[in-house]
Parts: sequence; C-alpha cells; structure tokens
Amino acid sequence: MTRPKLGTAWQLCGTLVIASSLTIAGCGGSHNSGPVPTVSGIHGVAQEKIEGGAFFLTPRPPNIEPLSNVIISVQPAGGGPEIARQQTNAKGQFQITLPPGNYLVVPTQTTPNLGLIKPQSATVVVHSGQFADLTFTYLLEAP
Repeated sequence: MTRPKLGTAWQLCGTLVIASSLTIAGCGGSHNSGPVPTVSGIHGVAQEKIEGGAFFLTPRPPNIEPLSNVIISVQPAGGGPEIARQQTNAKGQFQITLPPGNYLVVPTQTTPNLGLIKPQSATVVVHSGQFADLTFTYLLEAP
C-alpha cells in the first residue's frame, strides 16, 4: 500500500482553509449595510400632435410624434427656483430623479415661431420608490 505524500495532504488542507476564509469574509459585510436607498422622481415623454385643418380635403386622424430637445424644468410646487431640468432625447423621453415631494413640472417651448401650442405645466406628487409618469403634448394645427 502506498502512502500519499505529505505535501499533497498539506496542499489540500491549505486549499480548504483558504476557501473557508473567503466564504466567511464574503458573508461579513452584508449584515450592517442598512436599508437600500430607494429612487424616485418623474419620467415621461414630450410629443407633438398634428391635427388636420381645412387644408386637407378629407379629415385625417391626429398624427402623434415624439418631440426631442424639449427642456423639462422642475420647480417646488409652491413656487421657487428651478430644482432640476433635463432635455428630452430623440424619442421625446425624459427621466429626472427627485426626492419624494410636490413639484411643478414645466415643459418649455421648443423653438420660437414653430407654431406649436405649449402644453400646460403639471403639478405632481412624487412618492418614495416611485416615478410619476407624465406626458406633455404640444399641439400643431395644420391650416
């Protein structure tokens, strides 16, 4: 009968000790990490709605398209300086992270003399861990 080499036994023992140490070390930090912070805010889309007017011989259904490069401004609901702002992306989308509270969300006019009617501002309540969903529709009436 052959006896295993002593070096092999020590290597195996050393591997088990290292593996156990790594397992214990990996478990230690998760107990005192505290609550996971929640993220809240607003998100939504800016769009333009083109409605046919007298120019068209037959009535057309409204055409709705995303509207990029709109500035969405956020202010305190009771008035005050701007808290945050963001420009909509190519798909007309925006997302702004905000703490829970009441806000006035103001869409801006995109380009002067473009003929778009700017939508009304919106008062919104942001709850902890949630995003309030908003849609701003700019109206363009064809002649």
